[in-house]
Amino acid sequence: MDSLLFGSGLEGLTLLDIGSSLGHFCLEALKHGAAGATGLETSPERIRHAREIARLMNLPAEYIEADFEDYVPSRNRSTSCSASTCFTISMSRSGRSGRSCR
Repeated sequence: MDSLLFGSGLEGLTLLDIGSSLGHFCLEALKHGAAGATGLETSPERIRHAREIARLMNLPAEYIEADFEDYVPSRNRSTSCSASTCFTISMSRSGRSGRSCR
């Protein structure tokens, strides 16, 4: 499924994974060349585990404890790719609409 979702061409993109659980999509996006990956998760325990997994894999994923409905990204955060647990990914480059992966 990872190759179907991520394929190639993630270089320079950043991922926002909504409902990231243990961070699988963040880690896979980074392994496929994404410039950055941030996971939003409401469970502090899952975030703790996701951070530990990322540390063990030496991947710079960031995990934030937040509900998507309440999350306000910082001004310097630019997301070009988003994922949710329903396996939908939307990508854009430079703020332009991009492709959708199914």
